[in-house]
Amino acid sequence: MTSLRSIAQEFGKLSAATPRYFRSPGRINVIGDHTDYNMGLVLPAAIDKYVTIAIAQNNDGLIRVKALDIDEEISIELSGSKSDPKEHWSSYFIGVCEILLEKGVQVTGVDCTFSSNIPIGAGLSSSAAICCCFAFGLNELFNGGLSRQELVLVAQQTEHEYVGLQCGTMDQSASLLGKKDQVLKIDCRSQEVSYASLALGDYSFIVCDSQVKHSLASSGYNNRKNDCIKAAESFGVKSVREISSAMLKEKKDLNPIIRQRLNFVIEENDRVEKVSRLLEEGNLSEVGQLIYASHEGLKNQYEVSCQELDFLVDTTHQMPYILGARLMGGGFGGCTINLLETKQIAEFKSTISRRYEEAFGISPRFFDVNIVNGTEELFA
Repeated sequence: MTSLRSIAQEFGKLSAATPRYFRSPGRINVIGDHTDYNMGLVLPAAIDKYVTIAIAQNNDGLIRVKALDIDEEISIELSGSKSDPKEHWSSYFIGVCEILLEKGVQVTGVDCTFSSNIPIGAGLSSSAAICCCFAFGLNELFNGGLSRQELVLVAQQTEHEYVGLQCGTMDQSASLLGKKDQVLKIDCRSQEVSYASLALGDYSFIVCDSQVKHSLASSGYNNRKNDCIKAAESFGVKSVREISSAMLKEKKDLNPIIRQRLNFVIEENDRVEKVSRLLEEGNLSEVGQLIYASHEGLKNQYEVSCQELDFLVDTTHQMPYILGARLMGGGFGGCTINLLETKQIAEFKSTISRRYEEAFGISPRFFDVNIVNGTEELFA
């Protein structure tokens, strides 16, 4: 990522105004995948990988933004009307501005430069961090008066309406509401957020990127989501969250595949509750076992894993210093999250790299993460 000084210097080429600086973190999800769109529970945390922006007001009715990492610049008129979703980074900035205008925030125009060290495509929520950072910055700059919880919904709405991604609120909540050394337990039905201490002691979380993304990533995700929507309808409820194990047992005519999908969601919600409590108690050994159980469910019940992810997780079973590992995110490629002894991180990376390269001819990427506060203003 470009340094704050360089971000400031580049901003000076865009505008003569004095900017303010903000940053938003990416996130990990300790446990609770494919539960968000089922109105279930998730357990993310903000991490020390950031989007950083310099931002100042202009009165030209223009959105001027420069993406420093790719050396691209946009200059677009504030229209006050929705545009079609686009797969371009400018959509995040346009969407946030337009939605804030709809909510009565008097955005007259804005100049911005930004940079990020959140890896793109690694499942650490780089796009959500962009939306959160820009929304928070504009809200501060134009005295919008919106709460962080309201900005979570602004960022989500941006992804829905301007990017075309029908995401939940987990990523945005972690980025805006994160707290240092704490995980967020988010109830995706009520939007209630609570916190649990993350006292890892001699242990750390490490993210391992498989560097693969299979073609099923999009279609498989959508198929699972649609299966769950239809299943909820067949039970006469609004979401899978409302289906209990007893209800599942009583319904004899349910498709066996759908039954195992629903079993996973019910069990994963239960694991989130348990891990949240165990973290407070400092029982990392039990946390690790539940993380492994989550992967088994994602692999065998929800069937969203792949041979590369299974290899990465299976290999950790041979390493006594690892407490738990699982795929993190939508599946069909992407990352694993690993809980292990901090002093063994170098050994872990070396062993995994060697074995993974031997098996697949691909070098994995690793990301050391620390748990940090959410979106904040920086003072140069």
